[in-house]
Amino acid sequence: MSSELISGDGQNSKTQVRAIRIPTRLGLTLEKEADAQRISVNALITSVLKKYAEFDRLAEKFEFISMPRKSFSLLIQELDDDKIEKCARQVGSTVPKEIMRFWFDELSLGSLMSFMSLLSRHYRLVKSEIKVNYSDYTIMLHHDMGMKWSKFLKYYLDEAIRGVPGIFPKFEISDGLVVIRFNARDAVGNKQISQSTNH
Repeated sequence: MSSELISGDGQNSKTQVRAIRIPTRLGLTLEKEADAQRISVNALITSVLKKYAEFDRLAEKFEFISMPRKSFSLLIQELDDDKIEKCARQVGSTVPKEIMRFWFDELSLGSLMSFMSLLSRHYRLVKSEIKVNYSDYTIMLHHDMGMKWSKFLKYYLDEAIRGVPGIFPKFEISDGLVVIRFNARDAVGNKQISQSTNH
């Protein structure tokens, strides 16, 4: 099966027309999925390629694993508070920095916000809302996995955010919400976001 693909990020993005050849069975699968999502096959292929470019190739390099949300939640619930903090801080002090350096070439406010966006869009373990008032940032992470997951996120992101020079976060947590506040006036690479964003 031969197909034309038009790729682009948005209305103002440049696009390219590329001809691709795919197996008939794969083409039928794509058509079926596109119908289920009520989008065109081209839009579906573009979204798949965009996810690969933004996240999947990164996930392969850092050897991420996938598991059902329920299974992951059950594992988190089996950890006591001390183990949650130890594991979260150990991972949070290394992996986010490595990702930011590899993916965005620097530890800065911009790379941190891009990392937070990846966390929300592709990990699918939180939904994020970011509000900016001059240099004051408020990040709200919504989830449905209970207090232990909130605690894990708090310790993990405390280490990750403090890896960016000039940022000192404060946290509030509840069963389904993690709120992060910090002032980015003195942060490296301070480029203010002009409006609130949701993911």
